[in-house]
Amino acid sequence: MADKPKLGYGEQLVTRLDSRGNVVYSVQKISGRTFAESDTTKGYTTDAPLMMLTLAQMDIPQTWMRTWCCLVGFQQMSGKAPRRAPLGMLKTTHRDISVASRVSRTYVGESLQFFNDIGWLRTARRSLYQLNPFLTFAGSSADQERAQEEWVAAVPEFLMPGPEYATAWRKERREEQRAVAKAANVVALGGARPEKNEMPAAAKVRHIKSA
Repeated sequence: MADKPKLGYGEQLVTRLDSRGNVVYSVQKISGRTFAESDTTKGYTTDAPLMMLTLAQMDIPQTWMRTWCCLVGFQQMSGKAPRRAPLGMLKTTHRDISVASRVSRTYVGESLQFFNDIGWLRTARRSLYQLNPFLTFAGSSADQERAQEEWVAAVPEFLMPGPEYATAWRKERREEQRAVAKAANVVALGGARPEKNEMPAAAKVRHIKSA
């Protein structure tokens, strides 16, 4: 297969199959929407086929999927009462997401951490989030371009994870949590004040003699 052509600013790569089944690449000017592709699918990001197929292929907990769907749904309501936010941003809380998705706050927090780590979501500040505008966006083409510029300034790269990625991520995170808890427990046991844990002087002497 021929090398993919290099893209300049404001250009996008489009692929198609010719009559013989060969992959043909072409370069087009971006007109507000950015084309996304992987080895298995391609499409304009406002249609989000790449995002949805990646989600379908990933082995993720149902709670993560429901949280993500809730966030995408909140994006459609961005700028409307009761919580106003700049276009392309979501102003929400763990409680809002938990109530709307019927997912406990613990799993909401885990979901947000995962999508932050792979670059599908970024936390602009407390309770203000931006969904990756290269994967999904609610607004006009011009609005999406502005959102993409803001996103790139904050998040240079993002992942399109394979089917096993989420399971490995979750396992690694739990191992880190256990290590932190173990370290905290060691500190707690070894860091008590000596005057409270020391044996009286007489008792120490008896203990030494009987050893």
